[in-house]
Amino acid sequence: MAVIPVEKVYITFHKSEKEKILETLQDAGILHVSDIGEEVRKEFDVYDKKEETEQKALEDKVKNLARIIDVLEKYTNPKGFLESLFEKKEEVSKKELLKTVNTINIDEKLEELNALLQDKSFLETRLKNLYAQLEFLRPWAGLNLPLETFTEGYGRIKFLAGKIKAKYLDEIKDIPFEKVSEDSKFIYIVVAAFWEDLDEIKKKLVEIEFEQVEFHGYKYTPSNELALIEKEIEVLEDERRFIDKFLKEHAENLSIYRMLHDYYVSILQRELVDEKGVETESATFIIGWVEKRNFSKLEEILNNFETATLFKIKPEEGEEVPIFLENEKIAKPFESLVKLYGLPNYREVDPTGIMAPFFAIFFALCLTDAGYGIVLMLLSYYLMKKIKAGYDLFWTLFIGGFFTIFAGAITGGWFGDIQHLWHGFGAFRDKFLLFDPMNEPMKFFAVALGLGYLQIIVGFLVGFYKKVKNKALWDGIFNEISWIGILISLPLGIYLKISLLNYIALGFSVLILLFSAGSKNPIVRVLKGAYNLYGGIGLIGDLLSYVRLMALGIVTAGIAMAVNILTKLVFGIPYLGYILAPLIFVGGHAFSVFVNVMGAFVHSLRLQYVEFFSKFYENGGKPFIPFSWKGKYYQVKTQEE
Repeated sequence: MAVIPVEKVYITFHKSEKEKILETLQDAGILHVSDIGEEVRKEFDVYDKKEETEQKALEDKVKNLARIIDVLEKYTNPKGFLESLFEKKEEVSKKELLKTVNTINIDEKLEELNALLQDKSFLETRLKNLYAQLEFLRPWAGLNLPLETFTEGYGRIKFLAGKIKAKYLDEIKDIPFEKVSEDSKFIYIVVAAFWEDLDEIKKKLVEIEFEQVEFHGYKYTPSNELALIEKEIEVLEDERRFIDKFLKEHAENLSIYRMLHDYYVSILQRELVDEKGVETESATFIIGWVEKRNFSKLEEILNNFETATLFKIKPEEGEEVPIFLENEKIAKPFESLVKLYGLPNYREVDPTGIMAPFFAIFFALCLTDAGYGIVLMLLSYYLMKKIKAGYDLFWTLFIGGFFTIFAGAITGGWFGDIQHLWHGFGAFRDKFLLFDPMNEPMKFFAVALGLGYLQIIVGFLVGFYKKVKNKALWDGIFNEISWIGILISLPLGIYLKISLLNYIALGFSVLILLFSAGSKNPIVRVLKGAYNLYGGIGLIGDLLSYVRLMALGIVTAGIAMAVNILTKLVFGIPYLGYILAPLIFVGGHAFSVFVNVMGAFVHSLRLQYVEFFSKFYENGGKPFIPFSWKGKYYQVKTQEE
């Protein structure tokens, strides 16, 4: 478990070799490039090296390809939920990537696809409008009157079309109207009125909530207009199907468009890296970070260029150093849990390896069912093989399932109390049983508190190590070591009734009171020390938080028992019980596994973040991101890799 040491470097080279050097550095993928900063730029006679239009063209091309890929993905077979959630990048060699780029006229393809998409967009807008017109005109299909009549009138007569609610039908008998159609909400009518009577009739219509309908733009009868619209829809739908056919053909080459997208993303990254540096009329300067173990490799790469020079430089005081974590294979997947909280800063200890066993044990105690542990291990193993991108999560669950088998065995949890359904299983269960949480909850309570007590002490030890590493030995003694002394001596003194241990705890309390604050002013130091000592009350709350391990473990057992009781009851139903009981058993326990695994994961993680990390962990580190060939869809393999 470690935060890998890095060196800050300063690289200069002549602009004639710039493109080749940047490409080589990108191939190597070992340099984290930082912005050189405005203050440094002011010291140079900066040369206006490149028009913004070139970078803008690249950005537009990437956005265009991303939009086209999103459209074409709709014409491919949809992926399953888990596959889409944990989509793994495919691998492609740089040689194959460049070959694809060089054999495709990207501008021509983009122009063709954009034209298709533009036509499709126009068609869809027009079709949407036509279908809306169909909906509008269908209630009037039985009207044998040209719709232009409603706009222009018919001699001395004015026609009004509209709809009313059925409850008002009896109230318009004195108004000349014709019913055209009706649906569940409205009756559609046409009212005829002489021009001189129009205002009076409109007043009556307002009283019955008449909603007038206008037919602007329509000329023929509704049935004729509907026929024209349906004919146009048919033509446009054929055109849309024709375009969809072409897009589907293009979707067969989706991998090519994804390669092109990732290629131009990488080229754009090269331009952005160039911008982070500074360029004069003849030279380019960039600043970055490299792992100490890779410094000689970087030196070797740059020695192949005539004008390249590499310098080590000291980080500025308080400068943020990029972080790269490295852990053993068994613990590495737990790094993702640490990153969810935040990377450690450069002065800190990587907590991954310390956190991993605690998380796995806590997870197991929350689940406390050996049967569930076996199911979780098998399911996680299957998903690890099937969905490579979710490896970290599934490996974490696999380890949690492994520990759960032992936690379940010693607490007698095998799919709850399965021994009451399968009587022969009881003897096997009893061989491993240490205590039954349902009958002896206080033992479980003691285990939960004991583990919490241990983790809190480990947290203080890590905090002390961190302070020693950062040359703050006495601060670590007056804080972390003193709290460890209190946590060990005080409980033992009370339990064993040894006064000396109580005095030792008092002595550590005095150290915290007098020296933990570190202020030169003695009054301020004592006041802050008193506050720090008072803060120790929070340790009681932290310790009690670990009781959730017992609570969740008992809840898991309770749900599993309920499933078994229901299974047993249903099994007693003649004939039907033989079908329903297995379904309830499998379905009930599947639900229980899902719910309790979620709870175990979340609450175990909370204990790490809130109770454990608070003892030593600051986080706030920025990730070490090497300048390399990186894309959204492909992992590009270079010769350097």
